[in-house]
Amino acid sequence: MATVIYRPKAGEELTSDEQKMLEELDSRPVSYDKDSPKLTDEELAQFHAVHPELRADPALFKPRKQQITLKLDADLIAAYRATGKGYQTRINSDLRKTAMAEGLIGA
Repeated sequence: MATVIYRPKAGEELTSDEQKMLEELDSRPVSYDKDSPKLTDEELAQFHAVHPELRADPALFKPRKQQITLKLDADLIAAYRATGKGYQTRINSDLRKTAMAEGLIGA
């Protein structure tokens, strides 16, 4: 059975209280039931790392937005606006997909 290990962010230091809490938790027995069964090594191998900056499933997490000024071609803006409300969100989504495909950001 694999062990899940907490790894702090780069440069992050645990306080003595946090370290003590983790050591205490490590000594407690794990209980399994039908809602949280013990996973096999094969099942654990199916897990994947999340984006290290988000530290959550990107599909469930909304990153903080930052307002900028960006000049785009007028026909591009018109095409997105024609798709209705939420066009800025769709532009953001399309930019994110392209950035991920190009390897500029992690999944």
